[in-house]
Amino acid sequence: IMRLFISYARIDKPYCIHLVTTLGVHEVWYDQRLYAGQHWWKEILRRLDWCEGLIYLLSPESVSSEYCLKELEIAQRLGREIIPVLIQPNTEIPPSLAQYQYVDMTNGMSVENLNLLWDSIYLAEQRLSHRKPKPVSQLPKNNKDLEIIDDAKVVGQAASALENGEYDRAVF
Repeated sequence: IMRLFISYARIDKPYCIHLVTTLGVHEVWYDQRLYAGQHWWKEILRRLDWCEGLIYLLSPESVSSEYCLKELEIAQRLGREIIPVLIQPNTEIPPSLAQYQYVDMTNGMSVENLNLLWDSIYLAEQRLSHRKPKPVSQLPKNNKDLEIIDDAKVVGQAASALENGEYDRAVF
């Protein structure tokens, strides 16, 4: 079972949700569980640290999104498996993804292209079994865009949330 982070543009959220339902046994995260008052970029960084692979939904909006491109850059620097999925025709593939084969779902989710996606995830899992990805804490600390999460502080906040019956907050 692979832990997957899905990067997508807001306009592509319905497609993202539909894809999540097809991934079955895998642990999948996308930003549906962000709540008001939560520091969303810290949570995204935490999830990029948590994941083993990033599925990048390619559309004109996602390849022009500063945040989607930043998520991709961080995932690549962390050595995560990258699985691009083309969901909109006429999307210009960013140079940082040019060397990756993508799954073409521009004509919808067919049995054939879903099998290709599942096979791609399986092969990524096999590659992972031979190496251990780097955690966020091993990235260069001089990058101001990356905030390193203090594990002790997070555990303390989770314990406090549990004591107060705030179970969703404790999970995050």
